[in-house]
Amino acid sequence: MLKVSLFGIAAAICLAAPAIAGEEVIYQAEVPHWVLPADLQAAMTKGETIVLLDEQVRLEDGVVHSFSDIAYRIDNPEALTQLGTLKLSWLPDKGDLIVHRLEIVRDGVTIDLIGQGARYEVLRRERELEKRSIDGVLTATLSAPGLQVGDVLRISQTITARDQALNGEVQANAGVRTEPMKLGFGRVRVSWPDDEDMDWRVHRAKGVGEPVSEGGYKAITALVPIAEPDKVPQDAPARFTVNPLIQVSSFDDWKDVSRVLAPHFTTTNTIAADSPIAVQVAQITAETDDELERATLALRVVQDEVSYLLNGMNGGNYLPQSPAETWTNKYGDCKAKSLLLLAMLREMGIESEAVLVRIRGGDMVSALLPSLSAFDHMIVRATIGGQEYWLDGTNAGTRLDTVGEVPAFHYALPVREAGADLIPVTQRWPEALTSETNVTLDYSAGLDMPVTYAATVLARGALGAQMRPQTAETDEQDLRDYAQQYLENLIGESVVYEAKVTYDDDAGVAKLTARGLMDSNWRWDRGRGSFAFELPSTGFEFSPDRARQAWREIPVQVTGPIGFAEQVELILPDDASAYELVGIGAIDEVIAGVRMHRTVERTGNRVILRDDARKIPSEIAVTELAVERARASRFKGGDPVLRAPLGTTRLWQHSEQSNAKRVAHLEEAYGAIIANDPKEAWRWSLRARLRENHSDLEGALGDYAKAIELEPTVQRYLDRAGVLQELGRTSKAIEDARTAYDLDAQGSHAIYLASLLAENGQLDDAIALLDPLELSGDERIDLVIAESEILGEAGRADEGWTMLEDIALERPGDGHVLNAQCWFMGLWSYRIEQAGPVCDEAVKALEYSAAVLDSRALMHYRAGDDEQALRDLNAALASEPGQGASLYLRGVILSKKGDKAGDRDIADALRLYRNFDRRYARYNIKP
Repeated sequence: MLKVSLFGIAAAICLAAPAIAGEEVIYQAEVPHWVLPADLQAAMTKGETIVLLDEQVRLEDGVVHSFSDIAYRIDNPEALTQLGTLKLSWLPDKGDLIVHRLEIVRDGVTIDLIGQGARYEVLRRERELEKRSIDGVLTATLSAPGLQVGDVLRISQTITARDQALNGEVQANAGVRTEPMKLGFGRVRVSWPDDEDMDWRVHRAKGVGEPVSEGGYKAITALVPIAEPDKVPQDAPARFTVNPLIQVSSFDDWKDVSRVLAPHFTTTNTIAADSPIAVQVAQITAETDDELERATLALRVVQDEVSYLLNGMNGGNYLPQSPAETWTNKYGDCKAKSLLLLAMLREMGIESEAVLVRIRGGDMVSALLPSLSAFDHMIVRATIGGQEYWLDGTNAGTRLDTVGEVPAFHYALPVREAGADLIPVTQRWPEALTSETNVTLDYSAGLDMPVTYAATVLARGALGAQMRPQTAETDEQDLRDYAQQYLENLIGESVVYEAKVTYDDDAGVAKLTARGLMDSNWRWDRGRGSFAFELPSTGFEFSPDRARQAWREIPVQVTGPIGFAEQVELILPDDASAYELVGIGAIDEVIAGVRMHRTVERTGNRVILRDDARKIPSEIAVTELAVERARASRFKGGDPVLRAPLGTTRLWQHSEQSNAKRVAHLEEAYGAIIANDPKEAWRWSLRARLRENHSDLEGALGDYAKAIELEPTVQRYLDRAGVLQELGRTSKAIEDARTAYDLDAQGSHAIYLASLLAENGQLDDAIALLDPLELSGDERIDLVIAESEILGEAGRADEGWTMLEDIALERPGDGHVLNAQCWFMGLWSYRIEQAGPVCDEAVKALEYSAAVLDSRALMHYRAGDDEQALRDLNAALASEPGQGASLYLRGVILSKKGDKAGDRDIADALRLYRNFDRRYARYNIKP
């Protein structure tokens, strides 16, 4: 690639603007006669870090002279390190680097470093080789000798440039710096002779006027920084967003630009008979008679057989290698690849021409002054069957189904001997999709269980070519990691346990297949599950801001071209017909410049949604925004959601035997995850959580033990303690909880350890653990609540209540504290006759949450009002059907009434947490 430089601000591109200068640095104290001097002393009085930034350009006799005078203050040691080493770059085949001044100003005294013998060291030119670019640039470096904090360093130089390809034409682009940049003195000035025919243009630079003629020269001058240009919307077309810029060019028009480059891109006699290129052409023509197929095969040869490398030396910024040289070297930049492709196409009789384009912000070209610097890339335009094809030799993976895709260049300039004007790059909807993803999510074990998935991704064109190197990956874990990261943007976080990448060279399609495991994406509200599909077209946003008066005429730019498709298949635990699909299940229309297509299918226990979204570069006029915004809003409101039927069987409602059968395929997946690397502890912890959730507590215990053996952590000790507690092995649980607390003495860890001690009958030990702790904020509140409950169990309810009253005074109306008081009064039948108002206030403060309703239900139960207790428990379970404490208490009440539903509630509660019966027995609550 080549470089464009606007006063040292470089952007890597394929076609470079005229750059700079000869093999050795020239030292010349006298500045060019046309340079206006800057007053350094006056600039220093402003106290700015950048004391002076003076940039002046003269265009004359086919040469661009760029003078810069820069001074900056070394304010601190960091600035001394960062700014003390100077770097100047130039192109030796185009001109010279002339250093005029290198000075230190210290306490009013000027130290001439050049006069003292300081000299720049010229470095080698392959500085961009890692970017596939030999740009011909030389870099001169120098560490300013004797520079100190507090000094002002001043550097002045001129760089000259005459570009071999421009046939005496000149062009310059001078960026105009804006506020809030702070300068002691700043200036940009571009000048040229009165008698040289130049065109000029100023872009979005407030206060910069027309050229002023003086002494036989015209000049545009701007004192900088100028005021920031008016803001424009981020979604505005590029022509509205040109940075403040002064352009000057000797080109008369776009035809002139086209003509000047044309002699360098002739294809006459560039393919010798019996040459390797001629052999390639003969092979293609023998393979097919179809012109489009021939053009695609030729493009494939250029993309696949010739690697990208820019050679910017000896005029290479604009001058291409010959096709023969490109083929022999097996490398070339956009110009070389385009010329090779052009020669091959013309040899086959296919109408084609080289065109200049701008990769980013191509719409901007229409606003710029005619010049070569408006472009940064070259491709080939072919006309086949009356249709344009834009062929990019630097791209990758283009095949017959993607060759018709139109890139987002907006405008192109054909390179013709007779010259040409800009032509539009007219868009059309692509036939092939950039990427297609198929995902099957197996929820057959249950909607609230982890889910296994199988995913396939097909990637075409450049995206497929980016994936292609993974086919050579020999480390299976690295491949799984790649697949996992790739799929995260498509389906969310998961663990991939099997992955493969292949590439179909003829089709230009990469294929990623993966199997993995993820958490359930079903969400539950008041006992009903819902699954929100995440597809290419869901979450669609179109909310352009055109509220400002100045924005009322600015259209919205739609990006592209790109197209993604995704098919999501859900395998449900029961027949799909019982599930309700809410939202837009089928659509085929264009909304806000995006073409949406969606279908839905149900078969057996499967629901399949297919969705694709495609967009191409286009503009939406301001007059159309209101209608498109409304359509987009309605479409987003119709994002598809699958709703499970009421009464769907939940995890805790299955028997242990049923659970074992349902999770067999999950066990296989977790086993595969462990088998991939049994020495990684997290894999064992992952399976332990599955087993813990489906009542295989012994299996979970073994997995946690293995994980701790491999890599002991606080969380793993706590996890194992939880399983031991549920199994009733409280003493062992205490050991693990104590180890966790010793490793990390957090308040929450102390509270858990104390709860285990209390459960084990060691009430005094539990109180002794918590009492001396000094915590603050929410941690202190949690500590007080936990200690008060243990005091209640120890027969010291008055002490516990006093602690709760104290924090209630500190936090009046705090729902968390009120709930703790309500729970305490119900748990220990404490002042039960006064508990009603406290619990009612807690319920209101916590907005009738399931947890606080459970607390009030316990209070009513202790007060002997089973009907009120049942009402609260039913309300809590309607909101949170899996709240085990409420299930257990409701089961106790119903069982006493002789209702068999009570036995089911108790069984469900014990499947959620096997320890509920032992826990509530401590409170003297039994069936």
